[in-house]
Amino acid sequence: MSARLGKPFTIAAVIGVLVAALATMPSAGAETSRWPGYQTIWTGKLPDISGNRMRIVVDRQGQATAAWEASSADGGRSLWTARRASTGTWIASEQVATFPTGPASFDLALDDSGTAALAWRDTTGESRIRATVRDRSGGWAPPVDLGSGSEPRFAQAEGGESVLVWETSESLVVRRLDPVTGNWTAFPSLALSPLSSEVSVTGDPDSGRGLVASWREGYTSGGTVRVARLGANGWATLGESSLVEGSTWARVGVDPTGRIIAGGERAYNTGEAGTLVTVGPDGVDNVLFELPGNDTTIVDMSPTGEIVAAWHEDRTVYTAEYVAGRWSSPRRAHSATLGSTSVYGMRIHSLTDGRWLVSWHQSSDSSAEEGTWTSLRGVDGTWREEYAGSTCFVADAVAAAPRGSLDIIGGCTDSVVGRRLDVEGPTARMLGSTLLPTYAPSVFATGLDHVGGVGAASFEFASRSVSWSGGPWTGWSSIGSDTVHTDGISGIWHSSEKPGRTYCTRVRAVDSGGNVGEWSSNQTCYSAAIDDRQMRRSRGWREGRHDYWQHTFLTTSRKGATLRLPGVHARRFALLADATPGGGRVEVWFGGRLLKRVTLRSSTSSNEYRNVLLGVLPTARTATLVIRIVSKGKPVRIDGIHATPL
Repeated sequence: MSARLGKPFTIAAVIGVLVAALATMPSAGAETSRWPGYQTIWTGKLPDISGNRMRIVVDRQGQATAAWEASSADGGRSLWTARRASTGTWIASEQVATFPTGPASFDLALDDSGTAALAWRDTTGESRIRATVRDRSGGWAPPVDLGSGSEPRFAQAEGGESVLVWETSESLVVRRLDPVTGNWTAFPSLALSPLSSEVSVTGDPDSGRGLVASWREGYTSGGTVRVARLGANGWATLGESSLVEGSTWARVGVDPTGRIIAGGERAYNTGEAGTLVTVGPDGVDNVLFELPGNDTTIVDMSPTGEIVAAWHEDRTVYTAEYVAGRWSSPRRAHSATLGSTSVYGMRIHSLTDGRWLVSWHQSSDSSAEEGTWTSLRGVDGTWREEYAGSTCFVADAVAAAPRGSLDIIGGCTDSVVGRRLDVEGPTARMLGSTLLPTYAPSVFATGLDHVGGVGAASFEFASRSVSWSGGPWTGWSSIGSDTVHTDGISGIWHSSEKPGRTYCTRVRAVDSGGNVGEWSSNQTCYSAAIDDRQMRRSRGWREGRHDYWQHTFLTTSRKGATLRLPGVHARRFALLADATPGGGRVEVWFGGRLLKRVTLRSSTSSNEYRNVLLGVLPTARTATLVIRIVSKGKPVRIDGIHATPL
């Protein structure tokens, strides 16, 4: 730490020197996860706790819509929905449809305009597809009959529109929802054979109408997986591959390069094989792969073509990702080996924001381990487990909010419950810094959590630096942390600054649940002045001592005396000097260019410590810096000079 401040000065006098316009740069972050308490959304009888009986979607404002199938006393079924406000409170549930028999397949969607759509198979008499629409301002519209069929499901086309597809005995029917009118527009149907099943549809950014589909064709003892794309001229088959015997699964996705990936597998025994079909610029490739794990393995594919598997073995839940034609090494989905437990009800969820969630229920002799657990894979690829609580609650449906949380619903036999999972740390930003020539400068930050709008609990600071002579910046290194004070502001002192270096500081925030946010997009930067003793002096200079920067200064009254420093790489400059009664004048030159002429005469009868801005060049360059005395017989006291490339 530098010596104590010996003379008064004002923060305002020094903030504007070099700090006012220094740089901002993007940076990366990390994340963790925390559960808040769950809420009971609805009380009544559920047919089972299968994930096929629940759906949830979340809009850009963080408002959630959930739908589930319930049982009635007479053996029939009904379809219910509920809404959760962005504040986190679930609003009263609403019955949308009833059926004399069941189960009735259904799906729920939300487009980019905030319009929700619910479609289901009505089992009253002939199997019919019905749908209803709800905009932001009201309830559900009266349902419309879209035709005969089964297995309705939604996909989001390019442009954020909701597209509904369902199967008939001979085709895949496609309808697009107009969010303005609430009408359903017919798209060309995809012809299917009577032996087609397990149809999967997703959005396709390279397609004129934004859809690709895969399906299995043939008997369960093998068959073929096929891939097709809906373009401006209708559906076109792109590729196919024979499935291994017993394949029971089919998915389709489009990776970030535009390559279509479709697949089928059987997750019965370790070593059993599955099939992938990839369609890209180089044509069609068929890949045979073996499944990891054991007979508990479950597999899913994201809309972007990422494949993840999960299984449990020896009281441990594992995951693996299929990348570049091979499975990654198994990763533990939780930090500690489970106790004397029985794991069941394991599910895997691909989230729209690139995260994955694995959930499982476990019974145990220990109440601390009993209940539902989840493991979230963040954008950094790390799995982190959390206890969801409730011996009955299972994560049946999951939706990612635009920022900061996941919404998860599940149920027992007599209720539907919901939780919000806080998965992101607060947003943090630097507030500024003070350029103190004798103290190490302090930097300040503030932050806001995405979930609940609460402030951060603490801040972590990191710094990097570069020399006055140029060269590469150092890497980021931690300079400490600080808890948040009552005004929501946090700060830290730099205590190891070196003369002549420029320092930039960034911050990230941590909330009360331990979630770590991303590093701030802005930085606070300051210059530690080049010390007077680092400069080459001409004749006539002598050293003095004071309580300011590095404790020394150089003084002279000789006209023409100079201080030189070759090889300076900078664009912004400021002079540290003592103004004295009757003080003289200096000129500061850089590369043969006059930066400024400065009078160092105090306005009072005592000395005044000054930090004088000399100028800012369009770009940083390397040249010799010269301080020249232009007065005669008047004292000049030089403490140092700031030179920064920012």
